[in-house]
Amino acid sequence: MPPSSRPTSRLPRAAFRVLLAGMVAAAGCGDSGPPPPQPTSINLFPAQTTFDALGDSRSFAANVRDQNGIAMDDQPVTWSSSDPSVVSVDGNGRASSVGNGSAVIRAVAGDAVGEAPVTVSQVATELLKEGGDDQEGPAGTALSSLLAVQVRDRLGGPVEGQTIAFSIVGGGGFLSPETAVTDGQGRASSAWTLGGQAGEPQAARAAIQGSGVPGVAFSALGFPGPADELRDLGGGGQAGLVGTALPAPLRVGVFDAFENPLAAEVTFEVVSGGGAVSPAVVTAGLLGQASTVWTLGPAVGEQRVRATSGGLVTEFAATAAAAAGPPVAVTVGAGNAQEGPAGSPLAEALTVVVRDAQGIGVAGALVTFTPSEGSVEPGVATTNASGVAATTWTLGPTVGSQTLEATVTGLTSVMFGADARDPGPTCVLGTPDNDGFDITLCFVTEVSETIEAAFVGARERWESLITGDLSDLPPNADAPSTCVTSQTAPEMQGALIDDVVIYAVVEEIDGEFNVLGSAGPCFIRNSNALTSVGTMRFDVADLDRLAGNGQLEDVILHEMGHVLGLGTLWGTKGFLQNAASAGQQAPGPDTHFNGPLAIAAFDDAGGSSRTAGQKVPVQNVGNAGSINGHWRETTMDRELMTPFLDGGVANPLSIITVQSMADLGYDVSNTDADGYTVASINGVAAAEEDDDESKIPLLDDILRMPLRVVDAEGRIIRVLPPGR
Repeated sequence: MPPSSRPTSRLPRAAFRVLLAGMVAAAGCGDSGPPPPQPTSINLFPAQTTFDALGDSRSFAANVRDQNGIAMDDQPVTWSSSDPSVVSVDGNGRASSVGNGSAVIRAVAGDAVGEAPVTVSQVATELLKEGGDDQEGPAGTALSSLLAVQVRDRLGGPVEGQTIAFSIVGGGGFLSPETAVTDGQGRASSAWTLGGQAGEPQAARAAIQGSGVPGVAFSALGFPGPADELRDLGGGGQAGLVGTALPAPLRVGVFDAFENPLAAEVTFEVVSGGGAVSPAVVTAGLLGQASTVWTLGPAVGEQRVRATSGGLVTEFAATAAAAAGPPVAVTVGAGNAQEGPAGSPLAEALTVVVRDAQGIGVAGALVTFTPSEGSVEPGVATTNASGVAATTWTLGPTVGSQTLEATVTGLTSVMFGADARDPGPTCVLGTPDNDGFDITLCFVTEVSETIEAAFVGARERWESLITGDLSDLPPNADAPSTCVTSQTAPEMQGALIDDVVIYAVVEEIDGEFNVLGSAGPCFIRNSNALTSVGTMRFDVADLDRLAGNGQLEDVILHEMGHVLGLGTLWGTKGFLQNAASAGQQAPGPDTHFNGPLAIAAFDDAGGSSRTAGQKVPVQNVGNAGSINGHWRETTMDRELMTPFLDGGVANPLSIITVQSMADLGYDVSNTDADGYTVASINGVAAAEEDDDESKIPLLDDILRMPLRVVDAEGRIIRVLPPGR
């Protein structure tokens, strides 16, 4: 249709205005765009976590997204914990464990909330002793301090709610309670009542039930408690002539409530019949026993003697007669049923008593002693005023039972028996003297004459260097088994130790060219903390080689020095400073011996200008058997008491070593030391192992054992843990 022919129409003016307004409004809406982003969701990373220790921390990240799922990286977030007593969180989302339990970490941005569950559940990783170790107390009684432990997690936080099992390991006694639950500080405790045996170390243990965490050990020493009994051990009921000594002594024993003997004072006094006792006051010995000889008074009939100790009393009665009749019986007195090494004298004399019909000893009777083998001295003895005759029996060579017959003409004879054991190695103590220093060598195993000669040479050298006599001590019966654990050591035969006993053991250790030997003290005196008994062990695989190289005596001399205290009693005496740790690698600490006499000797031997560290430098790197107990190799080099023995040259035992023994408390000779000059006064402060093949390393040669401290009677009064 041509334009001219199109129909036309016009809107009314009012309608047009309405339409125009709507178009304008519609155009306005299109210009504003989509709505602005709003925080709609939050994801936390990690989504959940568990803490196994208090004080641990971990950072959380909050991923905030808007309504379209687009990350809002710069959106501020507010952090909180549902239970701050379990886990806390700072403004940056770093959470820290506070206490065991469960909580929720929340992150808030606008109306959006993100949550992550958190569990704090401590895991015990360590059990520590906090108290109660190394106590002493009367046997059979409760120790004054509780055994106390603490459980910690891997960060050192105390762990509550752990069940601790307390148990007795040795020595008897009991613990109360046997189980305890750790408190809020991770602590638990138990009271330890010692077993009744005195003088022996006792042991207890604490462990976390159901845990692989290592337990801890406690030790204690019980000593005899108050005297509870004064026991009649014999001598009462005898008969004798007025004015004469009874043939058998009066004997009593002092014991506590647990049968432990006490070294208490006992007083004997005559209470009827006159006469006398000698001695009147006696201090009981190691076995708690005291004795006296009773000489009857002039009164015929019953006479009495009273023994007292503290408030304890026991009495003895005897019958006195004016004259003895003819002998009617011979009876065994003392010395029957002994045992001893075949071929050796028995320790106790054999005695018989010849009596009349009233039981009174008859003087002047001849007694003939006839052994099945061996010898007696005397073979014929005359009874004394108490009717007693005695002899000493040296056993024959046959191992097993041996007998001896004692006869008096006209009377029925009596028999003695003895058990002769294989003599094996022996340990015979010499006669005590107060002149010089003496070492007794006790060979636990058989050795060749060459090896024995090397031991004797080393002993004589130390006896020339140490000159002062030490106090004599009765041998402790536990010394053989305590000092030698790999073999059966001989008992000490003799009354007193003068001055040091050394058990020498030659056995398989680890084959050639490894550990040559090891040595150290095991018993020390309470009076001066110096050795009374020690041990030396040597590897049988190395001794012949060392003897062939001419080095055996040097090695033995070195190890004997450790027995006497060089490197083994330094810590006990307070002379070891800045000790190194086992396995220490270079550079080590400046470990040194600060005895003033040794320092002066070090200066005199050329070390006065040392600036690399303190004096006298001690080995500070290496294994536990080398560090803290030898002079430092890179400074002292060939000196005998370094941890290496130099081959093909002299290894002098210097004045420095001798004076270090004087620092320990020995009297020494300054003239018998070997000539020596300090090799390298400023040798490397942390000594390095020498690669010289001519050097023999004395690996692990310090034998560190618990030190039994004995009093003047040879009794163990405390046990010190192995020192450095």
